[in-house]
Amino acid sequence: MKRTGILILALLCIGAVILSAGCVNTGSQPNPAGTTWVLAGFSTGSDAASLPATTISLTFGESGSASGNGGVNGYSVSYTADPGAGTLTFGQIAATLMAGPTQFMAYEDRYFASLANVTGYKLTDGSLVLLDKDGHTLLTFTPPLKNTAWSLVSYTAPAASAAAQPLALITLSFDENGTIFGTGGINQFTGTWKLDGTKLTIADIASTKAAGAPVLMAQEDDYFALLPGVSGFNFGMGTLSLTDGSGKPVLIFKNMLADTTWELISVNGIVPPQASKTVTLRFDTTGTFTGQAPVNTYGGTWRTTGVDTLTVSNVISTLMASADDRVSAYETQYYRILNNASDYHIADGTLTLTDHNSNTMLFAVNVADQLKGTSWTLAGYSSITLVIGDDGTFSGQAPVNVYTANAVFSQNQGLSVSDISTTKMTGPADRIKKETSYLTSLGEVTGYNLVDGQLVLTGPGGAALLTYDQA
Repeated sequence: MKRTGILILALLCIGAVILSAGCVNTGSQPNPAGTTWVLAGFSTGSDAASLPATTISLTFGESGSASGNGGVNGYSVSYTADPGAGTLTFGQIAATLMAGPTQFMAYEDRYFASLANVTGYKLTDGSLVLLDKDGHTLLTFTPPLKNTAWSLVSYTAPAASAAAQPLALITLSFDENGTIFGTGGINQFTGTWKLDGTKLTIADIASTKAAGAPVLMAQEDDYFALLPGVSGFNFGMGTLSLTDGSGKPVLIFKNMLADTTWELISVNGIVPPQASKTVTLRFDTTGTFTGQAPVNTYGGTWRTTGVDTLTVSNVISTLMASADDRVSAYETQYYRILNNASDYHIADGTLTLTDHNSNTMLFAVNVADQLKGTSWTLAGYSSITLVIGDDGTFSGQAPVNVYTANAVFSQNQGLSVSDISTTKMTGPADRIKKETSYLTSLGEVTGYNLVDGQLVLTGPGGAALLTYDQA
């Protein structure tokens, strides 16, 4: 009798497995409710290094509803978890309908498809693994924020919202031990951070006490004042938003390297040979990089995997030869270090890349690239404006007329402005005189600098001709 009962139970279990398409049972697991995670990789995690430079997140609510960001779109989805059996399933996903870069969209589609196939999970303090019906890993997650580094894009102070000053690098890094650190644009700071579910607490901000330009000091003061008021966070298309108690974003960041352009200074302390081209390196927001080597152009993919850790892959290059053996050898060394880059460090307008063998490459920020898309007002004459287009062209409002000009940025912060044209309107004599003086000075520009948050256009000999404040 007992044997028959055991057999019936076994058959019932087998039938249940067949009916559930082989639903995996991983044994007792912690309840995922109230936890938040970010995607580290698909399958066994082997794809982690090729993930694009955006963040895919998953937050389990307390009432069977989950939400997050798929890399482009926000989404919500119901879930059913049985912690005792380690089973987990998701319902139908509802997502916003934004479009994004091709790489982001492809990973988002793959992520949503993977969620639909989840039947089980394994949860530890350090990771969440979602499994399919056969017990194979579909998705691997890690805790959010930990070991990430960001640079400020914009912020909302009590008075108004503002874009971060160009090149006044404001950063925020979260280490794995509950410490934050970074720069406010002038001073270095440290503090603490704690994550309880989706509630983020930042406290104990302490900074150095250096002085700087008033506009930069005011921005730094806003930044340090906003950090302790943060109570939450969310991810967007490659961005991190820190929110206040009402859920309103007050600080918006991007990946530390994303959307930056650099010019090579040296490789292991040796400057490029004179016969080489200007060596550049640009990190795109989509996780790709491009650049000009001493001879060839090149590209590849990148991903930061820690506050100072960089993974570079898929490097490809054109195959032009150089008649100068020194240039060819320099390029070979450049590619070797780039291919094996493991660490990065940004400070004082420079980027240092280090490989596994402690070889280093030092870059300086490409100021011209950082200036594209910015707007300025002439110091002392806020009615005179300058807008630097994404293509480097100049335009703006003079005392009377609207003007446009062609602008060419060159090495060593050189700049030439030509083909200045205006709308040819008449006006009061004093304003026309001021306009003539302004446009004449603009045509005499030979260089530029950024000094204490101001843009200074210089003439022959480096003399300041026009000084602007950021609009």
